[in-house]
Amino acid sequence: MTDRVLHIDIDAFFASVEQLRNPRLKGRPVAVGSGVVASASYEARRFGIRAGTPLRKARELCPALVILPGHAAIYRCFSEPIFGLCSEYSPANPQLPSGSSRESSTALSPQNPHLGSSCCRSRTS
Repeated sequence: MTDRVLHIDIDAFFASVEQLRNPRLKGRPVAVGSGVVASASYEARRFGIRAGTPLRKARELCPALVILPGHAAIYRCFSEPIFGLCSEYSPANPQLPSGSSRESSTALSPQNPHLGSSCCRSRTS
């Protein structure tokens, strides 16, 4: 069997969680960070805003940008099911910093396509 590597890029993860927590942010450009952007929604990326963009520059690129502080405990709660699912199907899953992970997908199975977020719902509701 050929070994395969699955790269999971979740650079917009923090901003996506904020949009999920506050439905009024859906469809709006959102950045999470302090000083620099830690995470930018896809709507913000259309304006050239990326992780590492200074917030002053981000505001210039998109005056309608919603800038939010980070909530590490909440993001951890939302990420646990993702990385848990990866480790369930791929025991060798080195977690990389900055919102990405590289997984061996040789043993991945499509039997569990949905990530449960009941933990996050109960903690953030």
